[in-house]
Amino acid sequence: MSLGRVGPAHQQRVSELIGVDPRNTVAVVGLLQRRGLVERTVDPADRRRHTLTLTTDGADLLAKLRAQIDAVEAVMLGGLPGHERDQLHGLLRRLADTLH
Repeated sequence: MSLGRVGPAHQQRVSELIGVDPRNTVAVVGLLQRRGLVERTVDPADRRRHTLTLTTDGADLLAKLRAQIDAVEAVMLGGLPGHERDQLHGLLRRLADTLH
């Protein structure tokens, strides 16, 4: 989901975005790569760095997940008027920002 939001990114940046230790990110990326969801390429400017990119299958899965998230959110927040949903989203974003 982070790659879907920011686009191609170095593996270190993805670690920061998802809040996972870079050593653990290697295993996660390996799993996603084996499933054909991300592609890992060597950065031509710095061969020690890898750039991660969503594959077409990864982008398709992300779109399906977003649709499911939207459906669940509609059910969970269905009782709130639009302005209260916006307030809740804002508060949750602020909370998430304090965790990074």
